[in-house]
Amino acid sequence: MNNNKMLKSMALGFYEEWYQKDVAPNLDEETKLDIVGRISRISLRRPIHLPNVEISLDEFPELKPFTHTEKFSGMQLYVVMTEVMKELGAPTVSASEVALR
Repeated sequence: MNNNKMLKSMALGFYEEWYQKDVAPNLDEETKLDIVGRISRISLRRPIHLPNVEISLDEFPELKPFTHTEKFSGMQLYVVMTEVMKELGAPTVSASEVALR
């Protein structure tokens, strides 16, 4: 595995853990679905799965309490979207698998 893929995989793994431990237990299903809809709309305009894509915290005030950064990374929001989809039983490819592609 080359260094870029390894770093991306590590970041995605970190975001998966962050979502599962800090975010998921604190949001109800309706809020999660609303967030996924907004992430989906952003992903139509911007490649959120790529490194160096940043999104304002103001676009996701529900997630703001769970982060210590000035902006969300696109990959962070990508993980939120895929983790919610997993929770709902939708077929998904894990964020870590995407990093390896």
